[in-house]
Amino acid sequence: MFWARLAVLFGSTVPCAALVWSQDATGGVELASPEGGSVVQASHTNASPSPTPSTVVAAGMSTSGRLHQALLRAKHQLDQQRLPELEGARSEFRRAIESLERFIQPGTTNGDRWGKFLRLSELREQMDSQRPAYQRLLDLEMNMRQNYVGLEYRQFVDLRDALAAYGRAAKFYKQEDSFMKFMNQSLDDAIKELEEGRLVDSRLSLQISSLLDNLYLANQGADIVHELRSLWAQPNIRVQIDQSFVNRLVGRRVAQPQDVDECILGTRVLGQAFMDGQVSANLLPMTSGVGIQLNLSACMSSHSQGFNRGVVLNTTSVSPVLASKQIYVTSNGISTTVPQVSTQLESTIHSIQHRSRIVLRIASRRAAKQKPLADAEAERRLQNRVGTEFEQQVSQQLADVRQQLSQLQQSPRPELQRIGIQRPELVYYSTSSEIHARTAFAADHQLSAPSVCPLPHPTSASVLGQIHQSAINNALETLMAGRTLRSSELGDFAKQITGDIPEELKEEIEGEPWSITFNTHQPIRIEFDGGLIKVTLRLVRMTRDRKTENEAVSISTAYRPSFDGQIITLSRSGEVSVTSDKDTSGVRATAMRSFLKSKFDKTFRESIATQPLDLAKFPRAANLNLDLRQIAFDVDKEWLQVWLP
Repeated sequence: MFWARLAVLFGSTVPCAALVWSQDATGGVELASPEGGSVVQASHTNASPSPTPSTVVAAGMSTSGRLHQALLRAKHQLDQQRLPELEGARSEFRRAIESLERFIQPGTTNGDRWGKFLRLSELREQMDSQRPAYQRLLDLEMNMRQNYVGLEYRQFVDLRDALAAYGRAAKFYKQEDSFMKFMNQSLDDAIKELEEGRLVDSRLSLQISSLLDNLYLANQGADIVHELRSLWAQPNIRVQIDQSFVNRLVGRRVAQPQDVDECILGTRVLGQAFMDGQVSANLLPMTSGVGIQLNLSACMSSHSQGFNRGVVLNTTSVSPVLASKQIYVTSNGISTTVPQVSTQLESTIHSIQHRSRIVLRIASRRAAKQKPLADAEAERRLQNRVGTEFEQQVSQQLADVRQQLSQLQQSPRPELQRIGIQRPELVYYSTSSEIHARTAFAADHQLSAPSVCPLPHPTSASVLGQIHQSAINNALETLMAGRTLRSSELGDFAKQITGDIPEELKEEIEGEPWSITFNTHQPIRIEFDGGLIKVTLRLVRMTRDRKTENEAVSISTAYRPSFDGQIITLSRSGEVSVTSDKDTSGVRATAMRSFLKSKFDKTFRESIATQPLDLAKFPRAANLNLDLRQIAFDVDKEWLQVWLP
C-alpha cells in the first residue's frame, strides 16, 4: 500500500579541543563568546599569552578558510579545567547502578541472570576503584550495546550512559597534562597540513572526525564542535521518489457498477449505473511535509426507469466525474481536505409509458417542465455520493497509516535503542514532480556528508536512494568503537543479527580462542570510491590463546559489486592486507599479523554472492509494474547511489 510505504520512508588517534582565551591585565583569563563578548571570568595558570583569532567568519570565506579559523580557535580555547571530572561521574554511575538493581532485583532468578550478563560485580569493582580502567569500562559499556530484549528500558539506558561518562572521565584521570599536550600537537599538525595544502578530502574528513571525537570526549567547547560539524553537515542519506512512482502506488482503474434506487421529485428511480475511470495523483509543492492530491477522473452512465402513479419513464444519463482530495503528511501527522467533486449530468428521456393517451400527454408536458429540476437534484445526489465514497475509501487506507506514522515519529525501533543508535531527524518535502526525504545520520560528535551527492542523477530513476559512507561509518562506530570481539562470542552476535549461527562460524567458535579489540575511532571504515567498496578494520589489541599483542593494526580489502538481474556479487579486488601503524618486526608481532591475515582471508572471501532474486517474494513489485531485475547502482566519490527505473 502506498501510504504504508510512505510512512516507512517518512529509520582515535588525533585529538582536538575548544573555547576562546584572551588574557586580561590581572593575569586572569576571560572566556569569550563566539561573537566576541565576555561571558565569564576564570583563572588558568598554564595559559600562555597568545593572540586570540577572530571568531567572526566572513560570509564569503571558503570551507578550507572556515576550517582553518575553527582549528585555530580550538587550539587557543583548550581548557584543561573542562576535562571530565572523575568523582562527579562516579556518583552518577553509582546512582545508575543502584537504580538498575532496584529494577532487576538481584537475588531473584531473573535478577541474577541480568547481573551475570551485565557483569555487575565488575561494574561495582570499577565504581569503587581509585584508578578505574578505561578499557575495561569501555568493554563493559559495549557489552550493553547488544540486541537483547530489555536493554531498551530506561534503567539500562541510564546505566549505559552513566558508564560511558564514567569511562570518559577515567580516560583523562591523572593524564590531563599529557593529553592536553597531545591535543595541542595534533591541532598544530592539522593546521600545518591544512596551510600547506597536504590534506586531501578523504584524509581531511578522517582527521577532522578524529579531532572532533576527542573534543567531545574531552568536554571542550560545544561552539567549536558545532562549527566543525557544520562543515560536514549535509544529509548523508537521501531518497527521491518520482511522481510516476507515486502513481504506480496509488493509481488504479475504477470500474464500478451500482444499483440505482432513489426518489427524485416524487418519482422513484430504479436502474443500473456504471462508473468507469482512473484514480491518479499529483504532487503538491510543500516545504515542511509532503502534499499529494488524489484525483478521480471517470465517466458515469446509467440506464433507469422512473415510476410515478403508473407512469414509467425510460431514461439514460451520462456525466463526466472529476473528484479530488488533498492529503498532507507532516511531522504532526496526516491531514486531509474535504473532497471536491464536479459533474456535468446530461439525461435523456427516451420514452414515457402509460395506458392512457391523455395521461401520456400530461406526463410528457410535466416531465419536460420538471426535467431541469430533476436533473439538478440528480446531479447534487451524484456529487454527494461520489464525494462520500471517495472520502470513505481514502480514510480506510489512511487509518492504518496514521497509526504507523505516529509510532514511527514517537520513538525509534527498540533494536536501535538497545545498541545506542540515536534516531535521526527526518526531513521530507515535495515538489510538483518529486518527493524528497533526507537525514544526517550522525551523533553530536560525528560528521555527516561534506556536500550533496556529486554523482549524475539517472534520468530513468523513478526511485533513487543515495547514502554517503559517513552514515555507515557512524553507525559502525557507535556499535563497535573499542569493542573487544572474542571468538567465543561470535555465535551470540550472529544470532542477534540473523537468528542463526552460520556453519563457517562454528569452526571459529570451537577452535583456538582469540580476541581482537577495535579502535575507539572509526573501528570499521567503509569507503565508496571508483566502483569499489573499500573496507578497513582498525584494531589496537589482539590475543591468541595466552599471547597478547598491543599493536595498532589495519586490515584492508576492497570489493567490486555487480548485479546480473538475479544475484548481487561482491568480487574482491586484490589481496587482504594487514599493516601496522608502527614498523614492528618482532617475531611475535609478525606471527600475530600472519594469524590475522589467515583469519580475515576466510572472512573476506574472494567472492561473496547473495541468493538468487526470487520475484515471487515481491508480488507487490509485479503489481506496480516494477522489475527488480533492473536495479542499478553507482559507487564513487564517497557515495553509493541505487535506483530503479
